[in-house]
Amino acid sequence: MFETLKALILEYVDVDPEIITPDANLRSDFSLNSLDIINLAVAIEDETGISVSDRKMASFYTLGEVADYLESAAAKKQA
Repeated sequence: MFETLKALILEYVDVDPEIITPDANLRSDFSLNSLDIINLAVAIEDETGISVSDRKMASFYTLGEVADYLESAAAKKQA
């Protein structure tokens, strides 16, 4: 799931791929504002089929938190 997120970040944000790590902060490392984060949530849903509410997405600080949530949601979806 992390690699999917990394690809989405590279598609939507002009950043050095080397800084895209699980510990990367969505706001400070990628300079995403609240609208950018909501747009990222829409892109995640389009790419993965997993819905992430705006409120939930806004609660994440790192890319790793988003990946963990998506992996958990995917596992529940398959169960």
